[in-house]
Amino acid sequence: MSIDVVSPLRQRMIEDMTARKLGAGTQRLHISSCKRFAAFLQRSPDAATVEDIRRFQLHLAETGRSIPNRNRIMTGLRFLFRVTLRRLDLVAEIYHLREPQKIPQVISLDPDSGSIGCIALSEVMGQQRRCREDNDDNDLPWVEKPHRK
Repeated sequence: MSIDVVSPLRQRMIEDMTARKLGAGTQRLHISSCKRFAAFLQRSPDAATVEDIRRFQLHLAETGRSIPNRNRIMTGLRFLFRVTLRRLDLVAEIYHLREPQKIPQVISLDPDSGSIGCIALSEVMGQQRRCREDNDDNDLPWVEKPHRK
């Protein structure tokens, strides 16, 4: 029979996550992110430096981790440093990436009929409309500004 010993840092992080009502899956992923970071450092994460954060993010990129996976891992570390350790200097070094958006194909050649058809024009128009709703209309180049007298 083995007795699992939980480090005080891990126990404190679990308590912080429980107090904030994070789900069991989220807690498991945050803990595994911190475990991965500790394995990379070969020491406790509470002794991390700004350079360690930078090297770890480069390591994730170089090992071919996908952007969503890298963001998930760094979210766990952000929780550790911001909430549990209150190391805001390290939190400032953690960045999240945006995955490049795939632009839908608007015009394509239909090989059967030989005609050009609009495939996703409604999707593009919907994206523009949502973008206009999210942003100030004055910042968008395709929105005509009303003329005032």
